[in-house]
Amino acid sequence: MPEDKAAFLANEIGRHIEWFRRARLVNKRKAFAIRMSITLLSAATTVVLGFQGVPTAAVIPMKNAALALSALVSLLATWEGFFSHRALWVQYTATLARLQALRADLQYNMLRPQSESQDSSLNALQERLNAILEETNTFWVGMRKDDVLKDKISK
Repeated sequence: MPEDKAAFLANEIGRHIEWFRRARLVNKRKAFAIRMSITLLSAATTVVLGFQGVPTAAVIPMKNAALALSALVSLLATWEGFFSHRALWVQYTATLARLQALRADLQYNMLRPQSESQDSSLNALQERLNAILEETNTFWVGMRKDDVLKDKISK
């Protein structure tokens, strides 16, 4: 019986580790790409507006370009604020570390001679897995609730 529990738990932990590893990297890349895009577009807007000695025929197109660039900055800043890729990256990194520690504890637990205490240890490890996932879900829901509250307050 403990072997079945251990195998199930090892599979669950491994599945969650792979998901959080991928999600962590995706959010890290998105956070970096969005932040760099905002920075580059803001700088480009400043440069376009700051050009001197531009022929009169080019003034209107340059102002329109600056307007479009600044609109893109606003869209990306809104995206960044809504999806919070950086916060998710940080949270998923912490969750991944906790899951990896849990896997190590399970592997250590399985090296011990089988006994009834091993069964209770497996139950405790399952409870830790549930607590890790619950904490991460609560974080995600809290981020979304903050967005809903901000929307309600601004109306």
